Amino acid sequence: MNASKRLSATVFASGAILVGACGLMIDPDRLVAGQQPETVGAEGGDGSGPNGADGRAPVIDPNCRPSGPEVCDDGIDNDCNGLADCADLGCSAGFVCVDPPPDGWETVLLADHTRPACPAAYTTATDVRVVQGDGALACACDCGNNCGGTITLAQGSSAGCGSATTRGFDANATGCTSTGFGLASGFAQATSDGNACAASDDVVRRNDPTDGRTCAPPPKVGGGCPDAQRCLPRGGSFAMCVARVGMNACPTSGFTKQWRSGTAASDQRECMGCSCDSNPCSVALQLWTHPTCQGNSTLTITNSCAANGSINNVKAYKSSATNGCTQATPSVQQGTLTFENERTICCP
Repeated sequence: MNASKRLSATVFASGAILVGACGLMIDPDRLVAGQQPETVGAEGGDGSGPNGADGRAPVIDPNCRPSGPEVCDDGIDNDCNGLADCADLGCSAGFVCVDPPPDGWETVLLADHTRPACPAAYTTATDVRVVQGDGALACACDCGNNCGGTITLAQGSSAGCGSATTRGFDANATGCTSTGFGLASGFAQATSDGNACAASDDVVRRNDPTDGRTCAPPPKVGGGCPDAQRCLPRGGSFAMCVARVGMNACPTSGFTKQWRSGTAASDQRECMGCSCDSNPCSVALQLWTHPTCQGNSTLTITNSCAANGSINNVKAYKSSATNGCTQATPSVQQGTLTFENERTICCP
């Protein structure tokens, strides 16, 4: 290579930027760190070098005077590579672009199950009790089944099935169950040995308060982000969220997952109010002459007394007994979950 094509460099007094004769600008941050130089296309160059952390091409200010490595929260292009704060690759490890909080909200870090130390740039730590969601219980009314565990087959010669002979079967035998008997022509009825209904208030879903911690953001924010985003130090194990005093619905976009929080919590929530009605059971006894219940059942006997045909050799059955207890009043939440110094926290 002759002398006219040999790369020459001018070093500014501050040592912040190297400008090559080929029109390339070299980021000194990487030279200091022992990395490969970061080159970006300068005016008159081919523009083939990498862009900033956000993918945008840098705009070099010819009047920029470097003051040292990039400072990520001052809005200034300190190293004069055309990339300030979060746009500079030197800031990508420790800083991130974050959506601004909606009107009336403020940025906050949240750890919802632990209390780790706040990242160094986040100065104010607050120990909180926190619960995911709005604190409402999901309740259910369980009435049980008073139809009992046995079905009784009664057979007589009259339409009322009175003065009948009886035989017992397992209730709710959903699989094919072996048996063996003959059923003469006459009238048959299947009934269950019902018991009283037992109402029970059940909690289907409950989120209990846990120990958490919040951290306030640093007083300074940087630039170099697209649109209205702000350059903030990364939160480590914390979630980057927004907060507002009181109990509030979360914003409809961006920060939509709700936590209620406060410096202390009082939990008086419980499910109450379940009651049940006792009704006649719906009973069905299916009989087969086939030992493995193949094909349609030979005869189905219900809790209505009805005529039946003669079956000389019953070999298997299935049974069900349902609907004996039904809900009269539902189970609903009684009592509330309250917080001292309550704030709603909403996270992505």
